[in-house]
Amino acid sequence: MRLRTTIKIAIVCVISFVSLSALGQVKGTIKARIIDEREALIPSGNAYLLRPSDSRVLLSGSWYKGELNFPTDTGTFMLKIVVQGYEDHIQKLENTAKDHILDLGTIRLKPKSIQLQEVNITSKPPVLSTSQGNTKIDIANSTLSSSSTIEELFSKLPGVVLDGQNASVVGKGEAIIYYNGDRITAEQLRAIPVERIKKISVVTNPSSKYDAQGNAVIDIEGKQNFSQGLLGEFRQIVQAGRFFNETTNLSMDYKANRLSISGGYTQNTLNRDVRVFSNYNHVGDKSFNGDALINTHIRSAFIPTYRLGTSYEISSHDLVSFEYKGNNTREHQDVANHSNTYSSNDPLNQNVMVNNQGRTQWYNNSASLNYSHRLDSMGSRFLFAGQYFNEHEHDNYLIQQDGTAQNTENFSNENRDIVKIYSVRADFNKNFDKVNSVSAGFKFSGTRMNSLGDFNQIDSGKIEPITEFSNNYKFRENITAAYIEYKGGGKSLTYTIGGRLEHTATSGRSVLQNRSIIDTNYLNVYPNLHVAYKKNDLELGLDYSRRILRPSYDDLSPYVLYNGPTNIVKGSPTLTPAYTQSVSAYFQIKDYVVKAGYSKTRGEINTIAEFGEIGEVLLQKLNLARHSTYFLNLTIPVKVGNWTSENNFNISYDRLSDSRFTRSLYSYKPLYYIYSYNNYVIPKLFSLDLLVNYSSSQANGLARTKDQLYTEIGISKKYLGKKLTIRLSGLDLFNSYTLNKSLSYNDSSYGVDRNVTLRSVKLSASLRFGKLKSTNYSNKAAAEDETDRAH
Repeated sequence: MRLRTTIKIAIVCVISFVSLSALGQVKGTIKARIIDEREALIPSGNAYLLRPSDSRVLLSGSWYKGELNFPTDTGTFMLKIVVQGYEDHIQKLENTAKDHILDLGTIRLKPKSIQLQEVNITSKPPVLSTSQGNTKIDIANSTLSSSSTIEELFSKLPGVVLDGQNASVVGKGEAIIYYNGDRITAEQLRAIPVERIKKISVVTNPSSKYDAQGNAVIDIEGKQNFSQGLLGEFRQIVQAGRFFNETTNLSMDYKANRLSISGGYTQNTLNRDVRVFSNYNHVGDKSFNGDALINTHIRSAFIPTYRLGTSYEISSHDLVSFEYKGNNTREHQDVANHSNTYSSNDPLNQNVMVNNQGRTQWYNNSASLNYSHRLDSMGSRFLFAGQYFNEHEHDNYLIQQDGTAQNTENFSNENRDIVKIYSVRADFNKNFDKVNSVSAGFKFSGTRMNSLGDFNQIDSGKIEPITEFSNNYKFRENITAAYIEYKGGGKSLTYTIGGRLEHTATSGRSVLQNRSIIDTNYLNVYPNLHVAYKKNDLELGLDYSRRILRPSYDDLSPYVLYNGPTNIVKGSPTLTPAYTQSVSAYFQIKDYVVKAGYSKTRGEINTIAEFGEIGEVLLQKLNLARHSTYFLNLTIPVKVGNWTSENNFNISYDRLSDSRFTRSLYSYKPLYYIYSYNNYVIPKLFSLDLLVNYSSSQANGLARTKDQLYTEIGISKKYLGKKLTIRLSGLDLFNSYTLNKSLSYNDSSYGVDRNVTLRSVKLSASLRFGKLKSTNYSNKAAAEDETDRAH
């Protein structure tokens, strides 16, 4: 498609050159700005100068970025403007003087009204594209769209690593998540069905418009309907492997004049096995070693996700929108833990069997309200947005523990977490021209969390609380932020300089212990700089930023998850934020990119294993002193005929250091990361996709990970005039997807191998229906740059 576009541009240039030669030496200029009915610039189109007597073409050419600059001579002409999807504009002109600039001001084009069965996309963008060192992934037009859940989708993104609920980017670290301009939590992410996602951008050097949290941003762009009429999609996915799972989704979009309504419902069934094998070796006054095998069978019979949104165009300048999303998940878990502990100081070794049965239920709801006002035809605007989110999570488990060192013991473990988040923000953006602009904004967000935990021992029907593992905790956090950012430069050299000011006030109190756990506030500035030089297909860039890494609300909750004496997971309410400074540079020629960078983090948050006197293992997060990262990243796309291969290679070297944790058994070792997405199209038959995602083993002085490989192959075909898409996929072909992590310090070690059953065959069918009336939508997926949203 890129070759075809190049040929079209070449033909237009040749015609323009010939026409200019025919017209002779001209000195006058016709200028105009071409906009649509919403007063947005129309990026490109064709223009013709005609002789009034016989409509003969005297001159033809094109414009770009909405600005028409046309040479002309003296005389009378007819100007004709042609843009696909719009009515032709014809205007009579009279130019009476040479060297005269005839400024026509603004020309507004009227959209055509054509009945369509589906939106007509004139070109297909690549699955992966790179701009200013950031990666954009086209989800809707790739095999990634057949993912059943958000978690599955994220595990297939280039350079993205999903560890539980936390996402990180290879070579950068922790990432925060945005959806359609608003920052969302990991819990809100669950309420977004995969079929509603259009694109995902992995931003490795976030601007000051984004929250200062995290070293990277995963920015999700949802699908939108730009056309009048009804558009619906029904999707069914069935997956067969060790377990049978299915996903059913129905989405509807309707637009009538200025009113748009969008809704959807998704239902998932998700069954899986998680096998965790751990081994530990503690050296101290009471040394011991051992191993444990935890088998978890998860049955989720019903996971509904629902959404409803509406927007109304008050005028061509004003838009108001509202959206509601929700999710309700119920998981039933059976956990079997068999641990063996061998103590050098105790001849009676422990052999413990723990059976943990119960369920986890969480549901969340969020609502957002936005008002946008366009200030001028240059795209300047004002935005006001408000958001509310609440989540309830409830865990309830009965535990039976048998061992050689004690009789049978019975426990109950119940945790409840209630999180409420609300935020308001206002953003202003003023564009002076195509390059120079200024943005400023304000944001306030508040978080309230109540965490209740009851851990009891049940003996002959009597319930005795164990206060060590129980809690009643209240947490509050308010963040007030303001930012300003300026973009400037010229034709080749551009720059962005900005700063974000954030004040954070945090307090946490234990009701059970009647004492304050944390009470602090701090004010910080987070500068950001981007400089780029571009000439033809060559681009050089330099980035600098300072960021903050706050602990998650789950980490701050003093919960206890008891899977046996060798696997006790506990929250850390005393965690403090970490701070990162990073610098990177990139070199890009056409679509080939080389990027290198360095970052240094103070107060890194990491999981540490603490060992008890009789073989207990407590897993808890702590702040570490320093973490340094060096990385080198290569992006190499390949296109040969109908075969397209988009590849990403990364080498990163990490060093973790803390005087409390020394004498590690692991030497430093870099990480080698390979991501390759391949597509081969057999015209008029089907399309083949192959995805390979590989991470090598790595050691950073405290932790070590092992090799990880994920492979997926898919074949797809469209029917019924491209309304019906059938895709057959094979997941984790070599059954090699595992999460492995080992810790080693102070001559002790703790390692975990986590295996999830992913190997399976998946069949998905997607049917689009409805009738649209085209308005101003013309290939926005392939032509327009990423909308510069204020966050």
